Amino acid sequence: TPEARLQSRTILIDQKRPPNGMHNGGTLMFGPEGYLYLTIGDYVTNESQQLDGRLGGGILRIDVDQRGGDRSAPIRKQPREGATANYFIPKDNPWYGRPDTLEEFWAIGFRNPFRSWIDPTTGDVWLGDVGWERWEELHRVPKGGNGQWPFMEGPEAHHSRPQKVHGQEIPPFYYYRQTSMDRAVLGGLIYRGDRYPRLVGKYIFGDNNSSTIRAIDPVTGGEPLFLARTSQLGQQGLTAIVLSPAGDLLFPTLGSKKRPDGRILRLTSGKDEQALLASIHLSKPIGQIVEEKYEMVCARCHGADGKGLATVLTGALTLRPDFTNPKWHAEVPDQRMRIAIIKGGQAVGRSADMPAWEGFISEQEVDVMVKKIRAFAPVR
Repeated sequence: TPEARLQSRTILIDQKRPPNGMHNGGTLMFGPEGYLYLTIGDYVTNESQQLDGRLGGGILRIDVDQRGGDRSAPIRKQPREGATANYFIPKDNPWYGRPDTLEEFWAIGFRNPFRSWIDPTTGDVWLGDVGWERWEELHRVPKGGNGQWPFMEGPEAHHSRPQKVHGQEIPPFYYYRQTSMDRAVLGGLIYRGDRYPRLVGKYIFGDNNSSTIRAIDPVTGGEPLFLARTSQLGQQGLTAIVLSPAGDLLFPTLGSKKRPDGRILRLTSGKDEQALLASIHLSKPIGQIVEEKYEMVCARCHGADGKGLATVLTGALTLRPDFTNPKWHAEVPDQRMRIAIIKGGQAVGRSADMPAWEGFISEQEVDVMVKKIRAFAPVR
């Protein structure tokens, strides 16, 4: 019962954050030494370079078994606006023994390390750090590592550099520029099974917003290999990458807030992208598919009512077209609209912030999307 579950609860960390804060969670995972690792975002406070404030913006490492002795010791400092109990601090944590320091920190300097993984072979910690408005990052994190947020984002300076930088600065292993589609990296894992021979030794990662799954060489980097894309996009998309005991790569998707259509998907081989899209399109009426895609992705910039939103995507304020303006419709023929949807804004001389939907949308869906956009204009 709910009452019994509450009675069995043991609270370890109760960290308050601002009412408008986000990036509150991440990954829970046990390391090979039996300690619990937690990745937690920055609550949108830009405090990721602090060791004496909130427990956030980094990787925490705690001894939930409270083994003591030469391994761990009781908590000595409480976080600001929070409370901790019922665990010990490992004595080999990188900042253990420093006064006025939250000794739980194992690494710092991350914005939203939403998904992470400990390599059972090497002990390396891998994570994806969701970016602000320009870059998405993948990191291989050593003990005491510093992901450089908020003074760096990807290859660029973001905020002013602090006078003192704690730990070892670690630039991203790989980063990619955000678009309207690719803008929420999902950290994954290195595959070493036998179910997918061409992926052995590759780091598998994704993007929550575009629901795209890719693979990259964790040693040499290079251009990632496209693997698959799910039908649920935006914040309904991928939320984790999991290796099953049988060696399958599994991909949970969040699904809609309005319908119980979250899924756990399994990566299979032998289907090309068009076959995958065809199988997806058979499951729903095409009008519903287009409405959901507009709601999930297009409305972020163009608004649910089509009037357009002022949006910052590349560091500058961008005004979107007003789909309710008859003059705009008179100036834009159907074929130009189709090209912009399929090939992206740059293909018609407009902003690169408008992504190319090629591969995300079928020809038939493009026709329906054009009709939907035309329907925003007042009847003349």
